[in-house]
Amino acid sequence: MDPKSQDVSFPLDRITLFDLVWSMPMTALAEKCGVSSSYLARVCTQMSVPRPERGYWAKLAVGKKVTKPSLPAPGPEDMLEWSKGEGITPSSNRRIRRPDITQHPRTIRRARGSWHPILRDVKELFLKGRETENGYLKPHKKILPDLLVSSEGLEKLLKLANNLYWSFEEKGHRVTFEPKHSNLLRRSPEKYIEPEALNSYTNYWSPYRSTLIYVGEVAIGLKLIELSESVECVYDSSTHQYIRVNKKQQNVYKYSWTTKQNIPAGKFVVIAYSPYPGTEWEKLWHTGVRKRREIIENITSETIASAPTICKLHDEAVERAEKRRRECEIKRQEYKRAEQVRLRLKAIEDSTSQLKDIIDKWDEVERIKGFFDQAEHVVSGLDVTQRNELMIRIDAARQMIGENNALNSLKSWRTPEERMDELKTTRSSWLYDD
Repeated sequence: MDPKSQDVSFPLDRITLFDLVWSMPMTALAEKCGVSSSYLARVCTQMSVPRPERGYWAKLAVGKKVTKPSLPAPGPEDMLEWSKGEGITPSSNRRIRRPDITQHPRTIRRARGSWHPILRDVKELFLKGRETENGYLKPHKKILPDLLVSSEGLEKLLKLANNLYWSFEEKGHRVTFEPKHSNLLRRSPEKYIEPEALNSYTNYWSPYRSTLIYVGEVAIGLKLIELSESVECVYDSSTHQYIRVNKKQQNVYKYSWTTKQNIPAGKFVVIAYSPYPGTEWEKLWHTGVRKRREIIENITSETIASAPTICKLHDEAVERAEKRRRECEIKRQEYKRAEQVRLRLKAIEDSTSQLKDIIDKWDEVERIKGFFDQAEHVVSGLDVTQRNELMIRIDAARQMIGENNALNSLKSWRTPEERMDELKTTRSSWLYDD
């Protein structure tokens, strides 16, 4: 069968979407899916499904040679299937395969003295930014490695990050930024800078996307921060910075007020954490205890070894989320059934009340009709002069009271079934969805 004539059925898995994308132009496929071509392109990107390049269909129409790539394997955060109306964010309940850390994946060797790709030009971008009142850098760019550091400690921290990133890459584990539209969470490092919250809120820099290490399909968050220490400081209004009070020069600040502030201490820590919702795993390493090479090797090996633990925690979180989903669905169905019963009883009550009003109105109409019929009968026995005068008054009275047709009221009556049918087409229609 010609793929162009096939109807699109949801959900679409990666293989089916790949076949459809390469069987017809995006505009035609998007129309079949009921979305725009640009939206469908974003779906393909999120599912890592390659699309034909510009001019592909024109070349194919005139018989020119074109190449169709193969479908790559899905990445750890790629969507595996998509349905219209579900959005293009990968589900946080997707299970990840447990990594085999005994295997040695393909490694990457760095050139001597080279910077890791995500660290190139980072120093200049950090220094071009601003600083917090207590001395931490705040670059303007938001897609940068997850580092929190002062200008004095930037050079050392970048070298530490570079060696650490390359250590993971050389063991076959990719270091990269968090994918777009992911459900992963970034842990805040502020508790390590202001553990006792001595000061008012300080807006520290944070990236839009976390820095991750992938051990197989398992993502592990990684951040490097410069620790702080609480010291006596004076506020410099010209630079809007807190300056450490030097005891030898204390007389310089005798006319200024001082306060305790957490300012960068020149000591660094590496923090690895689980970015998956519902999981609690975090490990911290201080970098000033042993030799730098030993520290990096220890961090790398312990982080890689933690991947099965994080995978297990994620599986448990998925099971808890699925259990909560099932419980919510049971409660939702119970509520639907109870609400349907309530609405049914209300429909019967409203329909009965309306019918009683119609019956009461019918009696009133019949009473008025009987009055005028009897008046006409009595008037008909009078002489012509009196009869004509009273008939004029009776007609005027009829016009003033108006026409009362009880059948019209009966036509407006709605049965309980009719009232329930109306609910199905209103905002309460979700009660009747299967």
